[in-house]
Amino acid sequence: MGTAAAPGSTPAVILYHVPPSFYSQVARLMLVEKGVAFEPRAVVPGPPNFGTYAPWYMRLNPMGTVPTLILDDEVLDDSRTILEVVERRFDRPTLRPHDADAQAQVDRWVEDAYQISERVLAYGSGRMRTMGRRVNDGRRRAVLTWREKTPDMASIYDAKLADLDQFMTDAADDATVRAQVQGLHDKLDTLDATLDGRAFVVGDSYTLADVIWTVTVARKIMMGDDPFAHRPHLRAWFDRMRARPSFDRADVWTRFKPHKMLPIALREFRRHLSIAAALVALLGAALAYLR
Repeated sequence: MGTAAAPGSTPAVILYHVPPSFYSQVARLMLVEKGVAFEPRAVVPGPPNFGTYAPWYMRLNPMGTVPTLILDDEVLDDSRTILEVVERRFDRPTLRPHDADAQAQVDRWVEDAYQISERVLAYGSGRMRTMGRRVNDGRRRAVLTWREKTPDMASIYDAKLADLDQFMTDAADDATVRAQVQGLHDKLDTLDATLDGRAFVVGDSYTLADVIWTVTVARKIMMGDDPFAHRPHLRAWFDRMRARPSFDRADVWTRFKPHKMLPIALREFRRHLSIAAALVALLGAALAYLR
């Protein structure tokens, strides 16, 4: 970790992300809610180039995932760290309550959200499992290629291979997928009950818990599921979250947006395919951008 920016200075903030990525959306929503200006730079964990596995990026983020936030001299390589560090370094508006008990509640809700494996939920569903396996096979080939080209980074790439292998095993295991689905439903039921008579997840103001659960519920909608069946308090809360200016400014997705991905896809495919072929390939590559 680097030192904090000097008082009164403007941090240089760069966010490596990809628009539909669940964890990228968490980071964007956090930054927008905190009023932090940032420079977004798209880097893709999918075909054809698997850009997040290139050595320059793996040196920033050894797991080759998005998002990565550059905040002055700090490199924050996962969204949970981004939540905590951005909250600490930018003190207004605060997204943590002052009361110790309320802080503990926020921490529990954030922990509950991060116990959900979004990648297993996305890649383990029946309709996407085959496509997901192909995408992950491509990821594995890309990692092996870069490991061969950069032997000094072999240990980093070996760790990524182990992560991909475990991910592919989990996403192919029906019991693991069912457990993740049931866990999410249980948490949504608890959240619905908690929101009875409340405007926010914890207390009477917007907190980190609202950040992470806004994106969690939006992702469920995007995946074609209905998170609101028999959960009226959750629906009312999400409507309030969706009405906040930050929802659109942070580009939280409740549906896939081809027009947002097209420029990125064309850039990624330009060395491999004609523009016409890129348009077709975009649909097949869409799942790769869900992480």
